[in-house]
Amino acid sequence: MRFINIGTFVIVATLGLGTANAQTLYTCGEGPVLNVQTITEMVARPPVVHTIDPLGEPQQLVEPAPDEPRQAVLVTVQLFNAIYTGEAFAADADNFDATELQPDEMIATCVTRDYLILDRADGREFRARIVRSERIGRPTGTQ
Repeated sequence: MRFINIGTFVIVATLGLGTANAQTLYTCGEGPVLNVQTITEMVARPPVVHTIDPLGEPQQLVEPAPDEPRQAVLVTVQLFNAIYTGEAFAADADNFDATELQPDEMIATCVTRDYLILDRADGREFRARIVRSERIGRPTGTQ
């Protein structure tokens, strides 16, 4: 009977562990900036809804709004044996101006499953959603 209670406890404890307490995994290091590009994206805006009531019956006419051009920055960095490209809108006030980065400049880099985070020595950071990741055979600068 004692084994059933311990076994039941182990099963309940194992199944009771939820992912709510899971932490985001970061891979961090220092790597070179490979490329910085500024692009213009056409971003969809919400549709315009008009209510027309000519005969007392409510009707709705939905018209698509024209796309809005927004500046975005693509930053490509190498971290260990992978090359990551992240994209963020240039108007994001939380990010430093990534166009200040120079090719082959070494920068502190962290990546999660979805985000590329670049940290400057002065404490400013640049967060971008990863749009491309590519594994390379052997990282440069290693023996």
